[in-house]
Amino acid sequence: MIIYIGTILQLKGFKGEMLIGDLLSDLPRLKPQTKIKIGFSEQFAKEYTIVKWSPIFRNALVKLKEIDSDKSAKELKEQGLFIDDAILKDADDGYVSFDEVIGFRVFDDDTNEYIGEISEIWETPTNNLWLVLDEEGKEIIIPVIEEFVKKIDYTNRTARIFVMEGLIN
Repeated sequence: MIIYIGTILQLKGFKGEMLIGDLLSDLPRLKPQTKIKIGFSEQFAKEYTIVKWSPIFRNALVKLKEIDSDKSAKELKEQGLFIDDAILKDADDGYVSFDEVIGFRVFDDDTNEYIGEISEIWETPTNNLWLVLDEEGKEIIIPVIEEFVKKIDYTNRTARIFVMEGLIN
């Protein structure tokens, strides 16, 4: 059975990467070479191959083999993503859900300095925020956006962020 898993919200960059939103809450990370379909409905969807799938909480960045420019990606904007549910059942469950980043250790991406541990996630209308507690219990609020969150390592339960002046002090 084919099921809906999300919608293409916007383009990222010039090489055809797209931001996918409205994702299933328990969607596993999709591996390269996974086949998906994109269209306004499953009946009229065309097949594509995932090259890269990067979860960002309730969204994901996706790069498809067949899409190599922002022009070709633009044609898919606002269309749905569909996948065979057998693929989801067979996926190894390395997926970490939205709330499971609580407890991840946070490091400065430039200096590798330990900043603290994610203790809460706040959902706001514009973007989510991490409440990070440093070793002395001081609260640091980190916007969960591309400009700040540089890498999330689900295996090692760490996150690397850009620390701009004044963010921590």
